[in-house]
Amino acid sequence: MDLLEFDDNISSIRQRVGEDISAKYTDDDIIDIIDCVYDYYEINGLLDIDISDDEDEVIDADDVVAYAKKMISRDKHSRIALDDVEPLVVAELKYEEEQEEL
Repeated sequence: MDLLEFDDNISSIRQRVGEDISAKYTDDDIIDIIDCVYDYYEINGLLDIDISDDEDEVIDADDVVAYAKKMISRDKHSRIALDDVEPLVVAELKYEEEQEEL
Protein backbone atom coordinates (compact mmCIF):
# COMPACT_ATOMS: atom_id res chain seq x y z
CA MET A 1 0.00 0.00 0.00
CA ASP A 2 1.53 3.31 -1.03
CA LEU A 3 1.29 6.62 0.83
CA LEU A 4 -1.63 7.88 -1.26
CA GLU A 5 -3.59 4.68 -0.56
CA PHE A 6 -2.86 5.04 3.17
CA ASP A 7 -4.14 8.63 3.10
CA ASP A 8 -7.30 7.51 1.31
CA ASN A 9 -7.72 4.60 3.73
CA ILE A 10 -7.26 6.80 6.81
CA SER A 11 -9.65 9.43 5.43
CA SER A 12 -12.25 6.76 4.73
CA ILE A 13 -11.98 5.37 8.26
CA ARG A 14 -12.26 8.86 9.75
CA GLN A 15 -15.42 9.59 7.73
CA ARG A 16 -17.04 6.28 8.67
CA VAL A 17 -16.45 6.56 12.42
CA GLY A 18 -17.51 10.19 12.66
CA GLU A 19 -15.94 13.23 14.25
CA ASP A 20 -16.41 12.10 17.86
CA ILE A 21 -14.11 9.10 17.42
CA SER A 22 -11.95 10.48 14.63
CA ALA A 23 -10.89 13.55 16.63
CA LYS A 24 -9.46 11.37 19.41
CA TYR A 25 -6.82 9.72 17.28
CA THR A 26 -3.81 10.56 15.17
CA ASP A 27 -3.16 9.00 11.79
CA ASP A 28 -0.60 6.74 13.51
CA ASP A 29 -3.30 5.48 15.88
CA ILE A 30 -5.50 4.59 12.92
CA ILE A 31 -2.58 2.89 11.20
CA ASP A 32 -2.23 0.76 14.35
CA ILE A 33 -5.79 -0.47 13.76
CA ILE A 34 -5.02 -1.18 10.09
CA ASP A 35 -1.92 -3.09 11.21
CA CYS A 36 -4.01 -5.17 13.62
CA VAL A 37 -6.37 -6.12 10.81
CA TYR A 38 -3.50 -7.15 8.52
CA ASP A 39 -1.81 -9.05 11.37
CA TYR A 40 -5.07 -10.95 11.84
CA TYR A 41 -5.11 -11.76 8.12
CA GLU A 42 -1.51 -12.95 8.21
CA ILE A 43 -1.96 -15.13 11.30
CA ASN A 44 -5.06 -16.73 9.78
CA GLY A 45 -3.48 -17.35 6.36
CA LEU A 46 -5.75 -14.87 4.63
CA LEU A 47 -2.87 -13.16 2.84
CA ASP A 48 -1.66 -16.41 1.26
CA ILE A 49 -2.26 -16.67 -2.46
CA ASP A 50 -3.82 -19.98 -3.43
CA ILE A 51 -4.23 -20.23 -7.19
CA SER A 52 -6.46 -23.29 -6.89
CA ASP A 53 -8.92 -21.49 -4.58
CA ASP A 54 -11.30 -19.31 -6.56
CA GLU A 55 -13.63 -18.63 -3.64
CA ASP A 56 -13.28 -15.45 -1.63
CA GLU A 57 -12.49 -15.90 2.03
CA VAL A 58 -15.23 -14.78 4.36
CA ILE A 59 -13.89 -12.47 7.03
CA ASP A 60 -15.58 -12.74 10.43
CA ALA A 61 -15.67 -9.12 11.59
CA ASP A 62 -16.29 -10.19 15.20
CA ASP A 63 -13.10 -12.27 15.19
CA VAL A 64 -11.10 -9.41 13.71
CA VAL A 65 -12.50 -7.00 16.33
CA ALA A 66 -11.73 -9.44 19.16
CA TYR A 67 -8.17 -9.88 17.88
CA ALA A 68 -7.65 -6.11 17.54
CA LYS A 69 -9.00 -5.49 21.05
CA LYS A 70 -6.62 -8.10 22.43
CA MET A 71 -3.65 -6.54 20.66
CA ILE A 72 -4.58 -2.95 21.58
CA SER A 73 -5.10 -3.91 25.24
CA ARG A 74 -1.61 -5.47 25.31
CA ASP A 75 0.00 -2.35 23.85
CA LYS A 76 0.78 -0.18 26.85
CA HIS A 77 1.49 2.79 24.57
CA SER A 78 -1.76 2.61 22.64
CA ARG A 79 -4.11 5.55 23.09
CA ILE A 80 -7.04 3.76 21.48
CA ALA A 81 -10.00 3.13 23.78
CA LEU A 82 -11.27 -0.43 23.59
CA ASP A 83 -14.80 0.89 22.96
CA ASP A 84 -13.51 2.55 19.79
CA VAL A 85 -11.78 -0.52 18.37
CA GLU A 86 -14.93 -2.05 16.88
CA PRO A 87 -16.05 0.98 14.87
CA LEU A 88 -12.48 1.57 13.67
CA VAL A 89 -12.02 -2.06 12.59
CA VAL A 90 -15.43 -2.18 10.90
CA ALA A 91 -14.57 1.04 9.04
CA GLU A 92 -11.32 -0.57 7.82
CA LEU A 93 -13.17 -3.70 6.70
CA LYS A 94 -15.73 -1.59 4.81
CA TYR A 95 -12.92 0.33 3.10
CA GLU A 96 -11.30 -2.95 1.99
CA GLU A 97 -14.64 -4.25 0.74
CA GLU A 98 -15.12 -1.12 -1.37
CA GLN A 99 -11.61 -1.45 -2.81
CA GLU A 100 -12.28 -5.06 -3.83
CA GLU A 101 -15.34 -3.91 -5.77
CA LEU A 102 -13.35 -1.45 -7.86
